[in-house]
Amino acid sequence: MLAPMSKLTRQNVRAFLERDWDLARRTKDEAVARYVQARGAASAGALAQALFDQVWPRINEPTRRAEDLAHHLAMRKKLGKASRRR
Repeated sequence: MLAPMSKLTRQNVRAFLERDWDLARRTKDEAVARYVQARGAASAGALAQALFDQVWPRINEPTRRAEDLAHHLAMRKKLGKASRRR
């Protein structure tokens, strides 16, 4: 079961935009490097395939795609309204 999405609030959007993206990327890259170093080079491909196999069926399901589109449209409306208010 997927965790519910958090509410779209000004504080959440600001926190997302102000996140230290360099640190997040570096931390992820270091974790993957440790994983591959411990398990060998072929493990990188296996890890990528495992992640793909886990996610693709969920995101490509017609119901999920329709929900995703609906959420994108709702976000577009909210951001359009916010930009007009600024």
